[in-house]
Amino acid sequence: MISKQNKKLTLGILLTFIICIGSAIFAAYSTGPYGNYPNPGHHPGEIGPGTFNASGVFIPNWSFPDSTGNRFSGFEIINGEGQFYKGLQIDDYVGAPIDFLVRGDTQLGDDSSDKITVKGDLNVSGGLKVGDSSTTCDSSTEGTVKYNYEEHRLELCNSTDWVSVSGGISCVNLCPSEGDTRCIGAIQQTCGNYDADICLEWGNDTNCSVDCSCSCGDYGKTTEVGFCSDGKDNDCDGFTDSNDCDCIGTGTCSCTGTEWCGKKISGDIVYVDCNANKCWSPTPGSTYTWSNAIDYCNNLSYGGFTDWVLPDKTTLENLCHSDSCSGTCFDGEGYSGPY
Repeated sequence: MISKQNKKLTLGILLTFIICIGSAIFAAYSTGPYGNYPNPGHHPGEIGPGTFNASGVFIPNWSFPDSTGNRFSGFEIINGEGQFYKGLQIDDYVGAPIDFLVRGDTQLGDDSSDKITVKGDLNVSGGLKVGDSSTTCDSSTEGTVKYNYEEHRLELCNSTDWVSVSGGISCVNLCPSEGDTRCIGAIQQTCGNYDADICLEWGNDTNCSVDCSCSCGDYGKTTEVGFCSDGKDNDCDGFTDSNDCDCIGTGTCSCTGTEWCGKKISGDIVYVDCNANKCWSPTPGSTYTWSNAIDYCNNLSYGGFTDWVLPDKTTLENLCHSDSCSGTCFDGEGYSGPY
């Protein structure tokens, strides 16, 4: 018969054994095989919910390694931040969508070298904001889209340059050819590609000089301050400055011939005189206004004809700049009348 003292000793030994065994089992299931991380509630071969607390932990505290035990090929949580080393795959039953919900701001990647690849369609129900972090456009970044905050437009890398998305996809040339010029008021513009798309537009605004106005796409005819010396067709008459009747700076005419009047004979215009240095002047040193020149020609009796008229401006200009009459001009006042 066991004494009362021996019974107490036996029960104490059994209780101690049970406590030790229980502690060992609890410890085995409360620590992971890859480090002393808080147990999220999952065990090998077990499916079920689990939670963890990453507060104050500065080392990986929740890892899902691959079959070889390498956590860098799987998914882990570091101090509450998720890191994808090789990939994270979430499977659901066939035909059902996968909900991956993130509440609050989430950052994927730390710099431009981090790339997120999406295979398949990416449907965004909310707003999609594109930044301006990429500054390089080459063959390796072709197709990249960024937002230009300075020009306030969306741009696309075409393997060589950033082009406006609206212009890069579809645009229309707004001017004839690169280098052409036009004028708006006292501003000259040059045709070129100024908005980095694939089309041409007017730009490069340049103020006309103080003694010029702007017309015909180039610097305009001069005032009395200076001369037409830019070598361009300033008044859209097809002739450059040195032979331009509208350039005041070319001087006055020195006339030795008779009047600049013409008449039609058998469909052709015949002029009173086709010598060099013609002007609207009956005598050297005097000139006609446009109105007086019209009256003079209408009243002229010359060469047996009395139906002389003053030709239109285009005809006069063509004769003025012909080979036989090169270097001549008409008085600016005379050319300022109605045509």
